[in-house]
Parts: sequence; structure tokens; C-alpha cells
Amino acid sequence: MDAKQFADFMAIQRQILEKVSTNTAAGTGGVTNLNLSSNTALVPNFEPFDAAKESFRNYRLRFENYTKMKNVHTNNKYCANLLLNSIGAKSFNIAMTLACPKSPSELEYSELVTLLQAHLSPQQNALVAQHQFLSKYQAENQSIAEYVAALRTDIGDCDFTCSCKKPVADIFLRAQFIRGIKDISMREQLLQSQKEVTAFTDIVKKARALEAAKTDSKELAQKPNHSTTGEINKVKATPPPLLPKRSLRNKL
Repeated sequence: MDAKQFADFMAIQRQILEKVSTNTAAGTGGVTNLNLSSNTALVPNFEPFDAAKESFRNYRLRFENYTKMKNVHTNNKYCANLLLNSIGAKSFNIAMTLACPKSPSELEYSELVTLLQAHLSPQQNALVAQHQFLSKYQAENQSIAEYVAALRTDIGDCDFTCSCKKPVADIFLRAQFIRGIKDISMREQLLQSQKEVTAFTDIVKKARALEAAKTDSKELAQKPNHSTTGEINKVKATPPPLLPKRSLRNKL
């Protein structure tokens, strides 16, 4: 962080401290008329943005939900300062570069998040996103729930919308889900039930039930049957009858 970036950072801190001083009683050292819904000085920083954990789009949604919970979401200027104070040094430096020649603290909240999102989470090409979605199959050690979550994550950039402007994402989710399931017998059962079960959520519910039944069946097959094992051991423990020895005299 260079001198200019540090100065901007300290300016944001001073703005927060000024709000503290306006809510402090003169000469008493106490805080008067504390109103948690409007006293923005009491709102702690949000967690830093980590690109390895989530996209900036998801971070923005969580941040905006946080400001609503703290009842400061209507104060756009304060939300912009709170975001700058929360995103971390790396993202703050990016904001400095994107806002140049202005300072990030001069931007309104909507301007700031638009700049950051365009750089950190650019809109993916719809054709590329559709190709990636239609190439996604269930991995070897991936559960039904994990596979569904992966499909829902990837379909966000696919722009599956018909000319009537109505979304058709549910149709593609259903088709790719059945197409990508690794268990052939499960796929056959889902295809057979499509006359009665057509909604994507209902198909997922049936697939998870089949998955659970298959897991239970494997566990039962691995448990030894003690009654059968005992009978087998009992049979093995009984020696075969000995044949009487014939004397040499009888042979002669």
C-alpha cells in the first residue's frame, strides 16, 4: 500500500470516528441517545473478500445482506466506505487502480461494486458457459446432492432463456442431471418415471432416495449373517463317518 492508498484508507477511518464523536455526549464521555438502527459507528467490518472461496458476486450478495441486517443499507455512502474497509488490502488496491484518477472513497456504492464486479467476476460468455454445463457429469465419488449443487452453480451464466423471455433453465437442469448420472440403473429408473415425475426437484428427490437405498443395500451385504455362518461352521465341525476296516482274512 503506497502513501496515497494509505491516506485514502485513513480518510475512511476518520469518517467513521467522526460518526462516533457525533453520538458522544459533550464533556461526559458517555454515549447519548444510542440508536442501533441508525448508529453506523457500531457496525463492525465485514469479512475480507477471498477469491479462492467465492466469486465477488456472491460476496456482494452476502455483504448487502449484512448491511440490511445492520439496517445501514439505505446509506449508500456509508456502505461504500464499509465495503472499502472490509474487502482487504489486495482488493482495495484493485479498487484504487480501477477508480483512478478518482479515489475509491469518492465513488457511490453502486459505482464501486460495478467496477469491482466487472473486474473480479466478469460475465462469462454464454456459449462457453453452456458448453461447460453440458459437459458436466457426475464424478466418481460425488454424491447426488453435490452433483446437483455443481449443476446449479454452473447454470447461472448459461442464459437459458427462450424467445418468449421465460427461463428454461429447469428443463436443462433436468436433462443434464439425468444425462450425467454415473449409475446406469438409476438413470434407467429415472427415465422410466418421467411420465409421472417431471419437475426437476422431484427427480432429484427420487434420485437421492435411490442413492440412499443403494447405500443401505451395500451395507447390509457387507454385514455377516450370524445364523447362516453358524450353521456352516457347524457342518464343517462334524467329521465324516469312518468306514469299518476290512480284515485281510476277509479279503483272502
